[in-house]
Amino acid sequence: MALNGIEEFVGEYLKIIEGCDFIKYNEKFTVKTEDKHKQKGMSEIDVIGIRLSDKTIFACEVSAQMNGIFGTYPQKLDKKNPNNKFAKNQRYIEEYFKDFAPTTIRHMFWCPILKEKQKEKFTLPTKDFTVELIAEQDFLKKIEELKNFLSTQKCDYSSPITRFLQILAHLEKNNKNKDSN
Repeated sequence: MALNGIEEFVGEYLKIIEGCDFIKYNEKFTVKTEDKHKQKGMSEIDVIGIRLSDKTIFACEVSAQMNGIFGTYPQKLDKKNPNNKFAKNQRYIEEYFKDFAPTTIRHMFWCPILKEKQKEKFTLPTKDFTVELIAEQDFLKKIEELKNFLSTQKCDYSSPITRFLQILAHLEKNNKNKDSN
């Protein structure tokens, strides 16, 4: 279960738009790190999506902060830190999803609000893999993309986030039709 609405939205986006067969929230794991201290290897992937048709894994970090990322979070994402969250996620996937090619692993950082100075803290891509940043306008585009798809659907979605977006999309669509008449 997602811990917040943003994580749930990301999972629903991966399931509905990206066609993922499986979604897992808040996957806790431990990997080996350069630092022998076990806690340094402890981590969590906020949302994992698995699409079996082409063996793609979506490893998503999600920030739901109103002021962007702050505190120790930027250090956890900094590509100069060999134990950053994305590097740990990559090691976890390599260890537990050996049948998936490295080229089919998509790392994503979903952060609706991210200040320009915060973007500079972690430079994408890293030398080993790319992290797709979905922030601000790109985040809004993902919401619109899901909402546009849902406007064509009548089925009942179990996720409250998805159901809300579906109803909103239908209301907006019906409102546009009334305005044009």
